[in-house]
Amino acid sequence: MEWYDFIVLAVLAAGYFVYWKFLTGPTGKRSKGSPQKNNDKSLNRKEEAAWKLLQEKGYRLKEIRPTSDFNITVDNKEREYHHQGRFAVEKEGKSYLVAMKGGQTTPLSSTSQRKDLLLDYLIFRPAAVLLYDSEKKKFHEVSFALEGKYPLAGEKKHIKAALVVLIVLGCFYLFFTF
Repeated sequence: MEWYDFIVLAVLAAGYFVYWKFLTGPTGKRSKGSPQKNNDKSLNRKEEAAWKLLQEKGYRLKEIRPTSDFNITVDNKEREYHHQGRFAVEKEGKSYLVAMKGGQTTPLSSTSQRKDLLLDYLIFRPAAVLLYDSEKKKFHEVSFALEGKYPLAGEKKHIKAALVVLIVLGCFYLFFTF
């Protein structure tokens, strides 16, 4: 093995680390443990009804009461906050967060409902938020296209693609030099 082969291996390892550590999954800290092992975390009656409907559609339960811890610094004073969702499900490799609609007083078009959904979407980074209307027994799939002045979501896709190409090229190089 030549000295430059070690450089290629180091670049591959660094690319793999960056890809899995920083570019996959949600950005916040998650609570540890699977939902089946946490006996204190259970679904209430409305959530259980929503889960049964999702189960019939082929969704898998990923986590009950997912939490994200984050710090906010204001005037050099740091405060820790916790944000908790209802439950998370998974289907075809995509993660979804389930939210419950408040009732007739909070329609989907209301400002407070949109802010809550956007907060959940930004903190947990699911493919979409599944908003359950318990009166109609229906789900609304809500996703946000974050475009405009700060298109961070699009930049992540390009970085992921570049890292995957780098890893594949490095593997081909190592395979054909030995």
